[in-house]
Amino acid sequence: MNKKLLTLAIGAALASAPMFAANAALTAYGKLNVGVATIDNDNGTATQRDNTIVVTDDASRLGFKGEEDLGGGLKGLYMFEMTIDVDNGGFGAARDTFVGLGSNFGTLRIGQYNTAYKGVSIPTEIFGDTIADFTANNFSGETRQQNNIGYTSPKFGGFSFGLEWAASGTGAAPVNETGAPVTDQNPYNAAVTWASGPIYVGAGYYNYDFKGANGLDTAAKLSVMGTFGPVKVAATYEDQSPEGTGITSATAYTVDTANLAGMFTMGNHQFALSFTSVKADIGATATPARDCSMIGAGYFYNFSKTNAVKVVYNKVDNDANSACMGRMSGSATGGTASHNLPVTTNGNSPVGYQVQFSSSF
Repeated sequence: MNKKLLTLAIGAALASAPMFAANAALTAYGKLNVGVATIDNDNGTATQRDNTIVVTDDASRLGFKGEEDLGGGLKGLYMFEMTIDVDNGGFGAARDTFVGLGSNFGTLRIGQYNTAYKGVSIPTEIFGDTIADFTANNFSGETRQQNNIGYTSPKFGGFSFGLEWAASGTGAAPVNETGAPVTDQNPYNAAVTWASGPIYVGAGYYNYDFKGANGLDTAAKLSVMGTFGPVKVAATYEDQSPEGTGITSATAYTVDTANLAGMFTMGNHQFALSFTSVKADIGATATPARDCSMIGAGYFYNFSKTNAVKVVYNKVDNDANSACMGRMSGSATGGTASHNLPVTTNGNSPVGYQVQFSSSF
């Protein structure tokens, strides 16, 4: 009832705007991921707390979307989604925000939204939006692409693909090795997925069109998942590599990320495990590699399809030159504005426990 009232209220407020036709359906939706966590960063100093209890808000959001039949098999689409800071109150940054056209031949979208590349691994993220989320450790393409123009195909025998290109954004003034400004970047990405019965496979490629003298310019990943009765097994591998004439043997480095996860479902109860390995290899022989690993374990209880409680354990092991913390990390001064989470330093091994309540509508 509350959802219907919210949708009607917003629809009434927008009814006078000419861009919203009377037959354009509007849907309000959202998800709240709020919990309590205790995190030990293994690094107690005068400016960085060793152990703290925090209220966590992991990707809570509110959105509005709709479509309108334009005739001839064509429909207009729109979406506006934003973050909600449940722990602090108020609204945060925009998430997926776009307009588009859809038909039996596929969907075209323009705006800011999750890329096709990011979407490849989303089905395999068993611990997504918790402190054990493996994509929070140097994973590529996790931010939404701005100024994005993308096409998503319909499904053909379980196959679907996406192609996207981004117009130049608003970068800083520095120039690259060829004299072109940072704003001349035009990143692009592509992905293909296949799903049939219990099996899912996805692959993606991302090129950041990097114009600087140092940086990870390309990324490629492969995700697979199988669901066999109550057992789900998922794996993702990603390789990030540098490119460009400005890259030298002293600055080049690669980042390889591998995740293996599983879940066992018994009625409303779910038991999950995850292992992640991150290896950053530096080109210069004088610079050591930076490796870390992460183990997550969790118990999820689903009250319904839209409400659940998650109990999560996460442990990170860093080598002497690495300071991974995954989604448990904060800023160097003690934490982010939203979570106030502690940070760690090279060689330490942080651990966290979280109880999260998740509710969707």
